[in-house]
Amino acid sequence: MAAPVVNMGIEQTPSSPGMPMAATPAAVPPPPPIVEWFDGGDLRGAPPKSEWLVDEMIPMNTVTLMQGDGGTGKSLLALQLAAALSIGRPWLPGKWLVKGRTVYISAEDDRSELHRRLSAIAEFNHVNTTDFAGITIADLASKDALLASVGKDGTLRPSPLFELINTKIASIAPRLVVIDTLADTYPGNENDRAQARQFISLLRRIAMTHQCAVLLLAHPSLTGISTGTGASGSTGWNNSVRSRLYFERIKDTYGIESDPNARRLKVMKSNYGRTGLEIPVSWKNGVFIASQGGGNVDNNAHAERVFLSLIEQLAGQDRYLNHNYAPKNLSEMPTSEGLTKKAMKDAMERLFANGKIGKRTIVENKRSRSVIMILP
Repeated sequence: MAAPVVNMGIEQTPSSPGMPMAATPAAVPPPPPIVEWFDGGDLRGAPPKSEWLVDEMIPMNTVTLMQGDGGTGKSLLALQLAAALSIGRPWLPGKWLVKGRTVYISAEDDRSELHRRLSAIAEFNHVNTTDFAGITIADLASKDALLASVGKDGTLRPSPLFELINTKIASIAPRLVVIDTLADTYPGNENDRAQARQFISLLRRIAMTHQCAVLLLAHPSLTGISTGTGASGSTGWNNSVRSRLYFERIKDTYGIESDPNARRLKVMKSNYGRTGLEIPVSWKNGVFIASQGGGNVDNNAHAERVFLSLIEQLAGQDRYLNHNYAPKNLSEMPTSEGLTKKAMKDAMERLFANGKIGKRTIVENKRSRSVIMILP
């Protein structure tokens, strides 16, 4: 066979004897990686403060993952956040916002459903839907909403839709971008850690380029629901985001939901703030409102609930803890919801004082020992 003839960057190879040579573009080498280098000694003066869209919950310039069971209402809660930004009202009790614009990518709810929800939100806030001009919505329900494609080598590449949305965001300069949901926009395997990290990196590019917060909505796995962590798929999702929220129904230790309208928003991870914050809300007339008692964040109640839940979980396995070791052992359990040893110890002391737990003596292997028991 004749040797290839190279001319002006085009490689020409005869397809068969007697046929004209077919021209194919020469391979273009990938661009070199861009790395910003600096010396630690250059970091003079006071460091910049962390910037928040929602204080201690949703940081700016990065991606926050908000997970919730199907039908819990995470889409409505995110839409209420966008509406609160548009009119400069608090989103949740005590969570005031700086007024700004939102780009809302809706791949689950269509225009009619969004209209109904925004009408209910407007009525609750005593405004008109025309006051929500600061929310720009992409209706992608029942459409191809993938923001990336998977190459043969398993890497993710931005899709044409991603580039279109990125251009739109640049023209609007929003403070918030909501992506509803992960299942509709992510093309890869949710259990693939590398692909999960690549997708979050793609969204972080939007946050950093346009100096906004990105809120990604997702469903938890069955394990995430049963353990109360709200996690989904690979640990790559939790590890890649800087903040993770879980919106859940409120059930007792027996799994019974006494109030079907009650919900709780919990901070499961926060690289820039504290974990363990939770805000109870109730659904009423198409919106989520502050629960009875003002909906204040109650860290003590949260820690006590987790402590009792873990003690009951262990008792169901015939495992009992001495009060000297309980705080440390419970804080190291995967379902501790990020509570520290100190938080567990403080909760234990309050529960002892309130008569909700007590010490009992049990006999194991012919030896007696004192353990914590939940009192009737």
